[in-house]
Amino acid sequence: MQETATAEALITYGELARRIKALPYAPNSRALTDLLCKISQAENVAERGMLSVVVVRKDRGLPGEGFFDLARKLGFSIEDQRDFWERERAKVYEVWTE
Repeated sequence: MQETATAEALITYGELARRIKALPYAPNSRALTDLLCKISQAENVAERGMLSVVVVRKDRGLPGEGFFDLARKLGFSIEDQRDFWERERAKVYEVWTE
């Protein structure tokens, strides 16, 4: 995800799951969701934004509902998912392209 953010790009859940070699992950698995949540929580605490913002659903071009659920748990107000996603994505891109 860091490589994707540095390139100011996006990656689908399926492509990310294929790139992870340490353990097998299915694109829609609870295990992958948990991994992404832990990473985003840690990155948010470090004030680098929710890094999993760069991982999107192939059919929608946006992160899955787990991303937005986590954002709410972290205290973010989300009235418009796309608007929140765009702002958080810009923050992450800024951090990783400095």
